[in-house]
Amino acid sequence: MITATAHEIRLVDTVGESLLKVHELFVETIGPDGVEDLDSFRRTVSPLTSLPLVPKIVEAYDGDQLIGAMLGVYLRKVNGGMVLYTGVREAYRRRGLYTEMRNSLLSELAVESLTGLGFVLSEVEDGSWLHRKYLDDWGGFDAPLDYVQPAAQGLSRRRLSLVAVPQAANRAEIVECLSTILREVFTSVYRISEPEGDPDFLRITDSIRVS
Repeated sequence: MITATAHEIRLVDTVGESLLKVHELFVETIGPDGVEDLDSFRRTVSPLTSLPLVPKIVEAYDGDQLIGAMLGVYLRKVNGGMVLYTGVREAYRRRGLYTEMRNSLLSELAVESLTGLGFVLSEVEDGSWLHRKYLDDWGGFDAPLDYVQPAAQGLSRRRLSLVAVPQAANRAEIVECLSTILREVFTSVYRISEPEGDPDFLRITDSIRVS
């Protein structure tokens, strides 16, 4: 058993030397089916891949051991953030590490916004502990649509909940812009250049429920 120890949270260069270790950690903790391959991952974290997207990586260390990491992006065109991957080694789970990394990531994403970060998105398994955490503790809500993670970048198509956590924007403003937000996710995050030709994108946008 690992006893409580001080750990360090770091923001790192997305093209730095630790990138391979971060990818390996994600594969280990999420599973190979839930993480794109290394070449695609390098494109995702490169600031040159998509100018409307600003990638950020937060790492957690216990001494010199990488124990957790979180990858998120700032979406310039919609003034929002999105958490893409998070991994925490099993021995360090349930100790608040996810929350610490998330807080650090959100602070870094907010730096990119001139008017205040509008919202943060995350794809989560419906009914999971993380889903409940987003809804109960972090003020998030399930986007009112039938969401699937698209089959892109070597990832399998998966039905997930798309959770939005309001920041500077309120819930009504986020829901009103969901079609625009989804288009930006498909084009900048998943690199689907013509989402209007993607059946999943069309199904998701058609399912948006505005009350």
